[in-house]
Amino acid sequence: MMMFQAVVILFFTSIFLPLISSRSSCAFPSRRCLLTRGGSTTTTSKASEEDFSPQRVLRDIDENKNLRPLTNIITSSKLDEIYQDLPRGEDAYQFLRGLASSATFIQHYWHQRPLLLKQEAGHRDWIPGIFQLDPHLKLIDDSYITGYKTDEILRNGTKTDTWQFIPLKTEPSRPTKWKDVEEALQGGTIYFNTAGSLWPTLGALCRLTTAAFGFPTNVNVYVTPPGKTLSVPPHTDRQDVFCFQTQGVKRWKVYNPPPPKRGIDPLNRGKAGDVLSLEELGDPVLDIVLEPGDIMYVPTGFPHTTDTASPSSSSHA
Repeated sequence: MMMFQAVVILFFTSIFLPLISSRSSCAFPSRRCLLTRGGSTTTTSKASEEDFSPQRVLRDIDENKNLRPLTNIITSSKLDEIYQDLPRGEDAYQFLRGLASSATFIQHYWHQRPLLLKQEAGHRDWIPGIFQLDPHLKLIDDSYITGYKTDEILRNGTKTDTWQFIPLKTEPSRPTKWKDVEEALQGGTIYFNTAGSLWPTLGALCRLTTAAFGFPTNVNVYVTPPGKTLSVPPHTDRQDVFCFQTQGVKRWKVYNPPPPKRGIDPLNRGKAGDVLSLEELGDPVLDIVLEPGDIMYVPTGFPHTTDTASPSSSSHA
């Protein structure tokens, strides 16, 4: 049986919008908020520089476990129905709120460097339930949900250096069949934009993340078959990104932003015909394999590539 991978990608629109909050203190600081506080995203004390590891972030999250979840947000998101028990929804919110409250994450990672948080025994077991091929993706059968797939030039190897996708099906007016998905997955990645409006579990993730961080969020889902040496070419995104690995494994390489090019949007490199070559990027700052339950943060403008050169496929959000 072919094992697919699924990944949920959560996008923050914080680069465009100031923190939306009527509270006197910031639930999660934007750049404006840090400046208002007199904080800095680059200047830190020697003591803090010695300990801003992922383990320090996880300790911050554990220390913030006394933060009470917003019960109305959790229940209105129907997490008790989605996960069959309310505690999993509360665990998700506690983790997200703890991360949003982590001084280590805010001072050393936000808009500065990528972060990998590996799954630990007894932690984040709510992540795989966010999105799976069965049952979540299979609900697409006979619906009008549609997505995108990598263009044939990427699938057949004609071109591998720019982001290019085409619609999952050629006739948008007809219902989507599971056969459309199976055929699209034969040669490469498929994805669904604004997936929080399509699957209740992903809508709940958006609501909880917005409540925890105070920023508007959007979620996309990517599904890739095994053995793809380059499932997505090098590119940058305009948004801050959290990646939740929900099924299978996927290798990620994240790079520091390359020198700017005149007339080229640095937050849209590798797209719309632009080519972002590996020669421009140098060595990756992260070269890792995401497994179910892992979370990765990629700041705005940091180039990244993915592959599933392994026996299992991948899905992430």
